[in-house]
Amino acid sequence: MLERGQKVAINYAGWLEDGTEFVNTWLVPDSVTVTIGASGLLPAFEEQLLTMENGTRRTFSIPCEKAYGTYDPTGVISVAVDTFPHANELPIGQYIEFSIPGGKARAKVLTIEDGQVLFDTNHELAGHDLSFEVELVDDGTTTALEAEGSSTGCGCNRLRESLGKCDCDHEHAHH
Repeated sequence: MLERGQKVAINYAGWLEDGTEFVNTWLVPDSVTVTIGASGLLPAFEEQLLTMENGTRRTFSIPCEKAYGTYDPTGVISVAVDTFPHANELPIGQYIEFSIPGGKARAKVLTIEDGQVLFDTNHELAGHDLSFEVELVDDGTTTALEAEGSSTGCGCNRLRESLGKCDCDHEHAHH
């Protein structure tokens, strides 16, 4: 059995109810190295990892309530154009990140009209049940984690590229 704090190498793919793939680490040459309990991955995803054995694959689903939550219509907010710097340059349909008191926020720009910018602050996977296939490439008992070419960090850079963001709270470089 794996334990929290254990460093493992995995590959995984995730898709929505309609089959849309939102992440696939098999598309890059190296597996993703994560520390269970400090990976930035969904807790329900890590719970599945804890029960896996070296070299195995598993497919599982995570309901939206245990993933990124249900879609919250109150997460759609309106901000006056004149209070938002460079509002006319905002990319409609895209996500932006901006500073707020206490940290950063991320939102999708929905529209700019009638002097208002409409933002959706819901996570882009909110309201979706997620399915994953994961392979435990190395549970740390072999030398593969130390092999040249094995990636380090959480793998969020790949997920961020596919989703356009990373919500992890640990240190690593996003390229």
